[in-house]
Amino acid sequence: MKRINTNTMDPARLPMIMDAKQVAALLCIDARTVRRKAGTGEIPAHKVGPKLWRFYKKEVLEVLGIETC
Repeated sequence: MKRINTNTMDPARLPMIMDAKQVAALLCIDARTVRRKAGTGEIPAHKVGPKLWRFYKKEVLEVLGIETC
């Protein structure tokens, strides 16, 4: 998984629940890759429809090793 440039992305400003596009922007990868990684469990996610995934900020940042207050 790619590393995030934490200088450009302030984790405190991220929404509590993100969609695949927001996580993709955070990780600098394509939204399709985010959905694929969610399906395999590489990225913690919750499926809310046939093609809809939601990602909790806390869970995603924990996997990345980023702490927030």
